[in-house]
Amino acid sequence: MKTFKNIITILILTFISMDVTAQKATKKQEEKKTGCISGNCENGKGKYVYSNSKYSLRYYEGNFVNGLKDGHGLYYDDYNGTIQKKYVGDFKKDEYHGKGKLISLPGEYEGEFYKGLKHGKGKYKSIVGWIFEGDFKFDEKYYGTFKFKDNSKYIGQYVDDKRNGQGKYYDKNGQLKFEGRFRNSKPIKNVTKGKKTYEIGIYEGEFVNNLADGYGVFTMKDGSVYKGTFKEDKAHGFGVMTAPNGMKYDGQFKDDKFNGYGTLTNPDGSKKFGEWKDNKLSTLIEEYDKNGKLKEKKKSNSMFDTKWD
Repeated sequence: MKTFKNIITILILTFISMDVTAQKATKKQEEKKTGCISGNCENGKGKYVYSNSKYSLRYYEGNFVNGLKDGHGLYYDDYNGTIQKKYVGDFKKDEYHGKGKLISLPGEYEGEFYKGLKHGKGKYKSIVGWIFEGDFKFDEKYYGTFKFKDNSKYIGQYVDDKRNGQGKYYDKNGQLKFEGRFRNSKPIKNVTKGKKTYEIGIYEGEFVNNLADGYGVFTMKDGSVYKGTFKEDKAHGFGVMTAPNGMKYDGQFKDDKFNGYGTLTNPDGSKKFGEWKDNKLSTLIEEYDKNGKLKEKKKSNSMFDTKWD
C-alpha cells in the first residue's frame, strides 16, 4: 500500500510538472505572437502585434517606413471581444493621414484625415442615430448636413462642434422651419449687421445685442486684421489674423487668443503648425523652413510608442 501511495504521489507530481511546463510553453507561444510577427516592420509590408492575450488583441498590418506606420494599413484594437478602435486607410508617420474609415465606440467616420484628426470631407454616423456629412476642421464639424434620428435636419455652419452661424432647420417632413443665425445649436433672431468703432480698432460684420457676434472683420489701429467668427465681442472659432510685418495665424481662436489647432506663418515664410493655448504653442506637430521644406522631428525611442497604440 505504501508503495502504491508513493507511485500515486510521483504521478501527481509528474502531472503538475507537465502542466507547469505546458503553461510556460503556452506563455512563450503567446509572447512569440507579439512584436513583428510577419513581413518587414521597418521598411515594407508587415504585421506588428502590440498585445495578444485572453482579453486584449491589438495589431497593425500594412506598410511601414522607417519603423512607422506609413502608407495603407489596418489598425485593430479589441478588448474582451468588443472593438475599441478599427481603422482602415492611409497613414503617415504613425498617424491617420489621407482617406480612411475609423470605427470606435462613439460611432463611425469615413472620410479625410490630417495628422490624426478628422479634417476635410467626411461622414460620421453616431451610435445613437444621428448622422453628419460635410466638412470637418481639426476633428470638429465645420459645415454640412446634420440629420437627426427623427429625420429632421440642419444644414449650415458649426463652431465649437455646435450649430453656430448661418443655417437652415427642416422638420422631419422636410418643411423649412427656420433660416438664419444659430447660437449654441439654438436659432436666434436678433441679428444685425453693421460697423462699430472700438478703442483698439473698427469692427464690421454681424452683431447680437450690440456685440460683435458671428462673422466679421476687425481692423486694428496698428494695421493688424482679423477675419473670422466672433462671440460676444471676442474672436472665437475659426479665423485668420495678419500683422503689418507679414506674420499670419490661420486657425482656431477662443477669447481673443490662439486656442486650438492653427498655423503660424512668420514674415520669412517659415511655418509652425500645432495646438495652441492662450497664444502659446503647446504642441508642435509640423514645422517648415522658409523654403517650404518640412523639418524632420526627432524620432521616438520606441517606434511603436504612439497615441494610436
